[in-house]
Amino acid sequence: MKTSLRGLRDHLHDYVLRAKEGEEVVITLNNHPVARLMPLENENEQRLLCSEQFLSELEILQEALSVDVKADKPA
Repeated sequence: MKTSLRGLRDHLHDYVLRAKEGEEVVITLNNHPVARLMPLENENEQRLLCSEQFLSELEILQEALSVDVKADKPA
């Protein structure tokens, strides 16, 4: 499945649930693939991603999405 950064921002919860269920989500910027959201491979990977680290990474992603989505808006 593919989604734009705007689509990811607007429906992040839904895409995370899809990834949790095993679906891979390709994130696009200007219709070009730039990232992939997918389930963690195993329990050890899941343990590595602690809640503090997740929140920190989520803040960074939110800032990046805010900047990229603003850049996508037509003038």
